[in-house]
Amino acid sequence: MRGMRALMSTLLLVAMVLPLAAWAEDKPAETPPGMPQMGPPPEMKECDKMVGTWLFKGEFRMSPTDTAWMPFEGTAVFSMACGGAVCVMDYTAPMPGMEMKGMSLTAYDRELKQWQETWIDNMSGRISMYTGTYKDGVRIMSGEDIMGGQKMWTRNTSSEMTGTTFKWVMENSMDGTNWFVSMRGMYTKQ
Repeated sequence: MRGMRALMSTLLLVAMVLPLAAWAEDKPAETPPGMPQMGPPPEMKECDKMVGTWLFKGEFRMSPTDTAWMPFEGTAVFSMACGGAVCVMDYTAPMPGMEMKGMSLTAYDRELKQWQETWIDNMSGRISMYTGTYKDGVRIMSGEDIMGGQKMWTRNTSSEMTGTTFKWVMENSMDGTNWFVSMRGMYTKQ
């Protein structure tokens, strides 16, 4: 009797699940009413050309009064994650006294209709958050940062994005109005 109940329960479960599975195969995924659209936003296709390994050659200075620029190089590996909803960059660069390691996440927020980016590295140990635009091969991201306990603003601009090279410039401001270039360089896809 007990074996017969188990068999009947199994058959009943299969009879209920098979039609649901067949229905799910025939029907494309739909967003339930009241829920935001699901899956990666179409804007994320802008990041497809970034996937791969890139060499960065650039220079930096610590303040607007520094006349000498210090050269540096690094390697950035871009990949897509979360089913294409976020572009991840892992960055490494030899620096005096240590190897710099950094990571960024870039995504498009379809509800706020803006690009968002985070940055963290082993020098500051802080997550910086930026928002901005990505249009016609130019991405401009900006936000507040802290350096040496002092609040400052950062603006990162990537331009001339061809799929094999792009220019990158970091600007900083202590008052949000007067900006100076602190880093600049070129990425080349390997």
